Amino acid sequence: GLSDHVTCFHCGNGIRNWQSDAVPSVEHARHFPQCSFVMLKAEKTPSKEVNIVVPEEGKHLKNKNIIQDNTLNSTECEKLEDIRLCKICMDTELEVVFLPCAHMATCSSCALTQTHCPICRAQINHIIKPIMS
Repeated sequence: GLSDHVTCFHCGNGIRNWQSDAVPSVEHARHFPQCSFVMLKAEKTPSKEVNIVVPEEGKHLKNKNIIQDNTLNSTECEKLEDIRLCKICMDTELEVVFLPCAHMATCSSCALTQTHCPICRAQINHIIKPIMS
C-alpha cells in the first residue's frame, strides 16, 4: 500500500494509521476476522515433534519382518498418498473443504488462490478447515 496503508491480497480490506508496535497480521485478524486467509492461518498450529524411542531389546528386529506383514504393496501405498495430496501443488496434504460443492481438494495455501473448485469448477463461496480426529 501507500505510506502506512495496507490491503489484504485475499479479502481486499485495508488498514491504515498504524501504531509503531502494531503487527499487520494481528491487526488484520482483529479487524477482519471473517477473512478466509485469516481463518486459515489462525487454524494452522505448529506440529509437535514425535520422538520414537526403541528399547534396547528391540534392536534385533529387522525391517523386512514389518514390511512382510504389510498388506499393501508400494504401488497401492503411493496411490493412497497421492489421494491425500493437494491437487494444485501436489506437495502438501489436503486441508480445506470448498463450499457449496464440499470437495476437499487443496492445502490451505493453494485454497487461497482458487475462486472455483479444481474438481468440479463450482464457484467457491466459503472455505472451511475440517477438524480431523
